[in-house]
Amino acid sequence: MFKLKSCNFCDDVFSELADICFMDAWLPEYAEESAGTSLVITRSALAERIIREAGIKNGKCDLQEIPVEKVIESQSFVVITKREMLQHRLWVESKKGRIIPQKRVTPKKPHPLDWLHILNAEAIRSRSFMALSKQRASRDVGLAVFLKQMRKDLYLRKWLYRFNRENFKAGIKRRIDNVRKRIRPLLKP
Repeated sequence: MFKLKSCNFCDDVFSELADICFMDAWLPEYAEESAGTSLVITRSALAERIIREAGIKNGKCDLQEIPVEKVIESQSFVVITKREMLQHRLWVESKKGRIIPQKRVTPKKPHPLDWLHILNAEAIRSRSFMALSKQRASRDVGLAVFLKQMRKDLYLRKWLYRFNRENFKAGIKRRIDNVRKRIRPLLKP
């Protein structure tokens, strides 16, 4: 929600050209923390100084250094997903006759479920701006107008994530295994 269309074509998970990068810590050791944990990568003396002085000295941040390997581990699923879906988005845009940016990955035809994910994500992205405008125009307190506008797309998103490709493949494999079990006794002489 609320992202520019250009974000769909970004393959830079680690903000490689930025002085500072923040990301969620998708690591088992931080899963139970209710306040949440973020990872911070600083790439300049100024960024390092800001984090240390403004964050640590003022008690706003509790920082612990972790190995680079842990940072990579925490973002591995994001990197794989972002790059794989980028290949699919590039393919979809090229089929629409649009000019696509040159990236580290090449366009690749998406699996039908991935295509539905792409269409749904685009519907949520574009509709979220319109729904927010309607919410503001209504002057209603809360998010009732916004959620009413977004309900169908968010409901579809929930089901698409439940019915993802891995679950789909597992279901087909389970069906094939069940058929084999039923057929095997019939094939014995």
